[in-house]
Amino acid sequence: MAEIEYKIVVDHYHIKSRSGTTGLADIKLADLILMTEQQDKYAYSYKLITDDFKLSKGDLGMNDSRYYYSLVRSRLAYRLGFDSDSKDFAKLALDLSKVTEPQFPRHKSVGIVKAKNDDIRELEMIIKG
Repeated sequence: MAEIEYKIVVDHYHIKSRSGTTGLADIKLADLILMTEQQDKYAYSYKLITDDFKLSKGDLGMNDSRYYYSLVRSRLAYRLGFDSDSKDFAKLALDLSKVTEPQFPRHKSVGIVKAKNDDIRELEMIIKG
């Protein structure tokens, strides 16, 4: 059910824009496909968060969104055997997880990454190969 709802929003990105949304539905859809181990959809998911993401102007300004994108892209690239891409985005995700300064001085928690220990270990494993 969630997969269908995410696809509706992703289609909206391509027809209209990301305006009025969190702008993360395509990343969440790719993450859902990974979590449910739908291997037959991995290539679709990768295209969704790379080529299609750029076409629908998927600009992520907040560190927590950039972290989430990098985490999902690294995991997906790893499962598809795209070693360079998986390592590059794992490094980016780890770097973003270490940022402790708020992006807006008046909003101390906005954009701060709340990385899970299991995710950090997985990213480190991807980097090591």
